[in-house]
Amino acid sequence: MSTQAVIFDLGRVLVGVDTDRGLWDRILTATGRENSETPRGREWLSIYRRFATGSLSPREFHPQVCRLLEEDMSYEDFVAGWCDVFYTLEGARELLGEVAAGVPVGLLSDTDPLHWDFELRRNPWLGIFERPTLSFETGYMKPAPEAYLAAAANVGCDPGQCFFVDDMEENVTGARLSGMLSDRFTTFTALRARLIELEILEPL
Repeated sequence: MSTQAVIFDLGRVLVGVDTDRGLWDRILTATGRENSETPRGREWLSIYRRFATGSLSPREFHPQVCRLLEEDMSYEDFVAGWCDVFYTLEGARELLGEVAAGVPVGLLSDTDPLHWDFELRRNPWLGIFERPTLSFETGYMKPAPEAYLAAAANVGCDPGQCFFVDDMEENVTGARLSGMLSDRFTTFTALRARLIELEILEPL
């Protein structure tokens, strides 16, 4: 079955993510950056998962983070710090535009409403995704099979017709188990070569 659509992850594929600064650094340090199996680490992962799957609103998530950090932050300061994690990846916009000129493109991202709203405002070109598949809207995070099936449906294809790219091996494995062709993202050069191999892009 030939590839008819390309589905992208967001963080560390189309936009850069740096958790070693500001609010994110404080959260991960306080909750066990290197060991998520600490009691506070497990608590943090549970809270974040509820936020990223739509069970907590931003206004409900804010005091949970303050409590974990034992800090008082205004909601406005919290939102600014929560979103101060992204940076531009050179070449992402251009490659996405090239792919979208030839086949349907989709987005499958474990994200929350604050991050998605921030990225849409900062990078309006992400509006190219007509039906993005976002965990806070679907209630499913990768590597749940439902996440991949929803993403395939949102680009109007069967899973076997989709090529999915993600930076995490467990998410690539989940995509493959759901019937998709999938590669782990490393560089745009390597991704371009793979897309040429799949006859989605033409050689330069």
